[in-house]
Amino acid sequence: MAYDELMVRVGVEDFDDALTEEGVRPFEMSGRGMKGWILVGWQGIAEDRDLERWITVGMDFAGRYRRSSRTIHWSGAVGEL
Repeated sequence: MAYDELMVRVGVEDFDDALTEEGVRPFEMSGRGMKGWILVGWQGIAEDRDLERWITVGMDFAGRYRRSSRTIHWSGAVGEL
C-alpha cells in the first residue's frame, strides 16, 4: 500500500487495460510516470474480492519472471490464491 492506495506492477503489456478499471491511475515517482505500475484507489479495492483480484494480478506478473510460492502473508494471515 502506498498511503491509501494499492501499488501493483501489471507490466507494460497490461498497463493501458488496467487504467480502464475503476479507481486505477498510473503510478508516478517524483512526477515521472512508471509505465507498468499502477495505483488502485479505494474504489477499486472496496470489496475483498476486488483486493484479492489485484493481488493476483500483481502476483501473476511477478510469476511470469520468477516462479515462487503463491502463498501470500498479510496481517498475520496466510492464504493461498
